[in-house]
Amino acid sequence: YGNLIDNKFLGERELREEKVVDILTQIVSSPLAERVARCLRDRLGRKLEPFDLYYRDFSPTARGKPALRFDIRKKYPNARALSDAIPEILVKLGWKRNRARWIGSKIRVDNGRSAGHAWPPYHDSDVQLLRVRVDKQGCDEINFETFMHELGHCVEGVLTSYEMDYKTLWGVPNTAFTEGFAFTFQDRTDQILGRKKRAQADAVTLQRFWEPFEIAGSALTEIRLFHWLYDNPRATPKQIMLAIRRIGDEVWEEFYARIFGPDSHGLMSVYSHIVWGEFYLAEYPLGYVIAYQIRKFLEGKPLPDEMERMCAAGRIYPEPWMKAAVGREISVEPLLRDTRAALKRMEY
Repeated sequence: YGNLIDNKFLGERELREEKVVDILTQIVSSPLAERVARCLRDRLGRKLEPFDLYYRDFSPTARGKPALRFDIRKKYPNARALSDAIPEILVKLGWKRNRARWIGSKIRVDNGRSAGHAWPPYHDSDVQLLRVRVDKQGCDEINFETFMHELGHCVEGVLTSYEMDYKTLWGVPNTAFTEGFAFTFQDRTDQILGRKKRAQADAVTLQRFWEPFEIAGSALTEIRLFHWLYDNPRATPKQIMLAIRRIGDEVWEEFYARIFGPDSHGLMSVYSHIVWGEFYLAEYPLGYVIAYQIRKFLEGKPLPDEMERMCAAGRIYPEPWMKAAVGREISVEPLLRDTRAALKRMEY
C-alpha cells in the first residue's frame, strides 16, 4: 500500500484505520472509566496515582491451599505429563473422547523459559507447539493457568489448519481473534482443577474493561506518532523522542488526566513496542475487545460445537468472520454495556 500505516491496517489487520481508532477512542473516552476508577480508589483506599493505570486485581481471588498446589505439581511433573493430559482436559470441556484424542495428538508441550507461548503448524506433517514453564517441582497453579490459556490458542490452531479446504485459509483473521479462545480456556481453569470459581463476575467485567482502557491510550499514541513520522521523514532520533513524549502527553491530557491528574510521567510513551514492534500496540486493545465478544457469545453454550463452528471459517476477512461467529461486527458496545450493568449492581 506504499506506507507502513496502510500495510498494517489494510494488509495485516484487514481493518480500516478509522474503525480501529474509533474503537480505541470509545474505550478511553467512555464516562464508565471514571466510575470504574472510583471502584478502584475505594479498593485501594487512597487517591489514585498514574501508575494505577496498570492495576490488574479487580477480581477478588482466593489463593489455592498448599496441598492443592502440591497435588497439581504431582499430577503434572513435566511437559510430557501436560501433553498426555490434553485429551482428558478436552473431554472435561465437552469434546467427545475420539475427537479429543485427535486434537491432542496434534499438540506438543515443551518446557519454556518464559511464561507461555503457542506456535501454529505450517504444514500437514507439522505439530502445534505449546510452551509453558514447568519447574523442577512440577507445574504449579499459576503456570497451569498459563497452560490453559496457551491450550486455547493451540486448539484453535489445530481446528483452523489440518481440516481446512485450502492452505490459504489456515488460521484466524488476525492475532486478536485467537485470544478470544485462549481467554475462554483460561477462564475454565477452575473447572479443570475441580475447584470452586474464585472470581466474582462483576469484578471480572471491570477487569475486562480496564485492560483495554490501559493500553488503548498508548496504541493511539503510536498511531499518531507514525503519522508524525511520515510528516517528518528527516526527523532525528532526538526529535522523534521529543515528538513521542509530546504526543503521549497530549493523549494523556485528552483521556486520562481527568482520572489520574495532569502529570503523565511519560506513561503513554513508555512502551518499547513502539520502537521495535512494527506498529503492534493496537493489537492489544483490539484483541481484548474481540476476545470479549467471543467469550461472551460462548457463555452457556457447548464449547466444542461453537468453537469448531467458528474455527471452520478459517482466515477470512475479520468483519465477516465476526458476524458469522457471534452475529455482529467487531464492536466495543457489548463490553461497555456489561461494564455499565456491573457498575450499577456494585452501586458505582
